[in-house]
Amino acid sequence: MRPASHREQIFPQRCGNCFFAHAPYFKREHLLCFHGDNIDLSHWRHEGSETVNTDVRIDGNDVGLMEGEEYSEVWGGRVVDDLNEVCDEWKPEEAVA
Repeated sequence: MRPASHREQIFPQRCGNCFFAHAPYFKREHLLCFHGDNIDLSHWRHEGSETVNTDVRIDGNDVGLMEGEEYSEVWGGRVVDDLNEVCDEWKPEEAVA
């Protein structure tokens, strides 16, 4: 049993609220870090307090429509956890690149 003083802390500067992290449409279960990538974002929409971008393009290709090995190559080095992962390159979602 956890002591009364125990608290679960969600890092204020985590991948889940970082400017570089995006969940491509059709792959919304995968939050990906695109820091350092040349991407195009469009068709933003809000679901409750969560912002979901509907179109993430890397090198002109729609990440949400990628399948198989093509998607695995993008996903493999970019997948992050929205609550627990943090990094020194974090920027708030409102930031301008």
